Amino acid sequence: MGKSQKGDGASEAGKPGAGKSESSPAAAGESAGTNNGVAHVSRRLGFLFENPLRASVIQALCRESLCCSDLAKRIGGTTTTDNIPYHINLLVEWDCVRVVGEEIRRGKTVKIYGLKRGLNFSKEIWNSSNEAEKHRFMGGIIEGATTDVVVAHRSEVFEDHPESMCAWIPMDTDEEGWRQLTALAASSQREAERIQQESSARLADGGAPLSAVFTLFSHLMPDASESAAVRRQVASALKANDGSSSPKAQENESESESGPG
Repeated sequence: MGKSQKGDGASEAGKPGAGKSESSPAAAGESAGTNNGVAHVSRRLGFLFENPLRASVIQALCRESLCCSDLAKRIGGTTTTDNIPYHINLLVEWDCVRVVGEEIRRGKTVKIYGLKRGLNFSKEIWNSSNEAEKHRFMGGIIEGATTDVVVAHRSEVFEDHPESMCAWIPMDTDEEGWRQLTALAASSQREAERIQQESSARLADGGAPLSAVFTLFSHLMPDASESAAVRRQVASALKANDGSSSPKAQENESESESGPG
């Protein structure tokens, strides 16, 4: 396989399983692991997310759908358009990324890629990963989950559908309470997957689809001083990228400023 296909060849050599063929699902004797719309990442799929460039591709596609050249621009650094297709093709083969459309660019048709929502890393993958890999795994999930929430908020989905739910419950708990919280999150995930499976069956019979998201986080927090410092950094970053007005609100503001015709 040529270097232009391999892309960041040097970084590939250092990943777990280096020297093994990055084969398609059929060649590996294993399916992509999708189950009821949630992509379960098997042990053999772990290497897909251990590569820093692939992790960057996943995080970029969490924010928006992009073509290969736009992905290279978003990721920046030494990444070029030649680096991207190899990794995109692997992610498509393993059912983590899909083609969501096409555009004409300079007389040529280019594919636009989007991330398939729902990444759930198995315990086997998590326990066998190092700290840097775990950080990248969580980064991809957090980017996707928070982007979906912000998109829904700015599109006024919560106002239009009051049955929607948004809860944030900081608490002090003991070890037993923490174990109960993680068990609750795990059982809630299983129940959500059951609902998805039953919904898929009804949709196959001609039901009308609704694009919904069920997001779960249960986690501990750092000590107060570290938490405060990180909060200041996050607040500063959010302020720099503030666009809190929803599209509908911006439209109403524009109409009120223009006044009657």
